[in-house]
Amino acid sequence: MYMGPDSDSSKILDISIKYCEGMHAINSSIDLYDLSVALNGLHRSLALTTHYFCHREIITKAPFVRGINILSKPPTIGSFEVTASVWLTTGIIASLPAIYKVLTAPKDTVLGHIVWSLYDMVIHKTTGQFVDFDKSIYAQYIDKEEYETKRIESLAQKLESSVKNIHRPIMTRSALSSTLSTAGEPSIVFNSQTLDLTNRLTIESEAQMLIGRVAGYSANTKSGMIYSQKENRAIPFELEKGCDVNTKTLTRSLFLYDAVKGNRGSRAGFFKFNAKKVVNQAGTTKKYYITYAYGDSMEK
Repeated sequence: MYMGPDSDSSKILDISIKYCEGMHAINSSIDLYDLSVALNGLHRSLALTTHYFCHREIITKAPFVRGINILSKPPTIGSFEVTASVWLTTGIIASLPAIYKVLTAPKDTVLGHIVWSLYDMVIHKTTGQFVDFDKSIYAQYIDKEEYETKRIESLAQKLESSVKNIHRPIMTRSALSSTLSTAGEPSIVFNSQTLDLTNRLTIESEAQMLIGRVAGYSANTKSGMIYSQKENRAIPFELEKGCDVNTKTLTRSLFLYDAVKGNRGSRAGFFKFNAKKVVNQAGTTKKYYITYAYGDSMEK
């Protein structure tokens, strides 16, 4: 009997993506380029989420996933629908914590529902919608909730472009809406409103004083990543145009950070800065526009 990509793999989850109405989907068709962009977004978001679940590691490139295969079934008539199957190798399943392994069954696995629960949270985070972590199936199997919610937010940040790509047929009106679904779970709905949520950002008019440490910086683009003490995560930043920001403070912070990597208790490189926050409609910080850096506040 065929077991997927090879005889050493088991299917844990089927996810269907269906595009409805619009210029083409109403006739069970869809623009081929729009579809290719959307399926690329679906594959990457599924692959990176499943990789995080299996390996507790956030990556950015889908080809680097390990022990995971995502296969497509032929499209079905009725609007436009494609089903993707998530398969894990026996080695990956064996490496999971015991709480997961005892849940694995040949069909309709609870393991698959946990992965779906994580994926659902990531998608809602990406589109700026409220996520009740405590009520998710995934949360029942996590010990360090505060740490995990920060990691999920970081993963969602990496998947923003992929989720936007899933909206591609909606952007061009080839379809008006889309649903992601799996058996026994509420569907994830994409439409013009969720598209707006992926794009609609607000730049706060007033800068506020924050504390952080530079984790990456490009002098050419005057942008990078800064670990925010308040947010407890790395956030993209740009230097506000027209503001006199001493870039030596940024490079000094990055130098000190590189010197103490791996030492979680070190405060080296943290400094005070003023920045305007860029937030989505849910109030999640997506970027900082730094207006001033206090070089004399640098911790060593």
